[in-house]
Amino acid sequence: TLLATLQTNNPAVVGLDIYRQPIHPPGRTFLETQLAEENVVVIMNVGNNPETGEVPPPTTVPWERVGFNDLSIDPDGTLRRALLFVNAKSKPYYSFSLRVAIAYLETLPETLPINPALAPNATTANKGSGVFQVDGHTLRIGRHAIPRLQNYSGGYQSIDNRGYQTLMRFRNRHDPAELVSVSQVLSGQVSADRIRDKVVLIGSVAPSLKDEFYTPYSAAQKNQFTLSGVLAHAHIVSQLLDQAEHGYAIYRFLPQWAEVAWLLGWVTAASWLVWKTKSLESLILLTVVSVLSLGAIASLSLAFLIWLPSFEPLLGMFLAGGLVVGQKAIYQSTHDVLTDLPSREIFLISIQQALKTSSQHPVIVAFLDVDRFQIINKSLGHSAGDRVLLHLAERLQKKIGRARSNCPSRWR
Repeated sequence: TLLATLQTNNPAVVGLDIYRQPIHPPGRTFLETQLAEENVVVIMNVGNNPETGEVPPPTTVPWERVGFNDLSIDPDGTLRRALLFVNAKSKPYYSFSLRVAIAYLETLPETLPINPALAPNATTANKGSGVFQVDGHTLRIGRHAIPRLQNYSGGYQSIDNRGYQTLMRFRNRHDPAELVSVSQVLSGQVSADRIRDKVVLIGSVAPSLKDEFYTPYSAAQKNQFTLSGVLAHAHIVSQLLDQAEHGYAIYRFLPQWAEVAWLLGWVTAASWLVWKTKSLESLILLTVVSVLSLGAIASLSLAFLIWLPSFEPLLGMFLAGGLVVGQKAIYQSTHDVLTDLPSREIFLISIQQALKTSSQHPVIVAFLDVDRFQIINKSLGHSAGDRVLLHLAERLQKKIGRARSNCPSRWR
């Protein structure tokens, strides 16, 4: 009765997200009549049985109007990915959301045909449809492509990316569209304008049916922590229609070489800045600014549907910064802070090594003093004295380097 009532208001597509395979008289003939309408899409559940499905579709509905309602759940139990298409050996499997989106696009007065130049090697997976094509790496719906999600895309590493999957772009934190009850439709409380030429999805939002999923927004919700299956499909349908028309509803990811360059860039910058930092206060400020900058760039890019890795650069910056701090501490303990020359300990170690290795030749140590150096400190200040020492160190390094290159090898 619900399907018949909806059809009187001329919906573009009716998606029935309810299993209805067994025969339950009375009313079976009337139901089969409604399911025979060309704008009705029904579901099946593939599960672990791709040949027949764990829950088969109604037997009277042709395969072109059947879609699987299986959803890909991440290892943490969160719904982030949409499985759209599986090109099995026996026949192609379309998701419920993809079937609904294709059916709607085919009803538009101005179709969105695929540009053949964009997919010269693609085959039309849905015979008679000019709005959908698929090749080995990409789905094309309308005028735009949906790249296949890789097992390393974005923050994923080695996920199960079988079939054609994409990262879901949720329309909002709550309901993607207007919700009305069955009783409202049957009692005439829903106007025809709210149904005419629209996509209508029928399903249950009752938590008792256990068709509920956690989303990336669940942790921030105050009341409704999960999303029902029919609303999840509504989000996917909305995303597919936006992509078909505008081409900006799909998340993009960096290729692997760009991710490596992105990671190395942050690690190199953090290492250089930590090495140049002189005080603990500056190091703390640098750490805070770096973390906030990385978070801001990653969040801003995500708002433009570009997923930049953030955890790996953050971890890399901390590891590289820690190594640089350790190396810097070792270096400063063995070198003079002002002149950057080796310290007394390194000097004594060098003398000991020279005495051990130069048994046939004498080891000569020359001491150099700066006369009246205290006059410079007391009259011009310690900063002037520091500059004099730096200048002397540079002169000595140049002279010693030149002398070592010209003297006999036994003197070096």
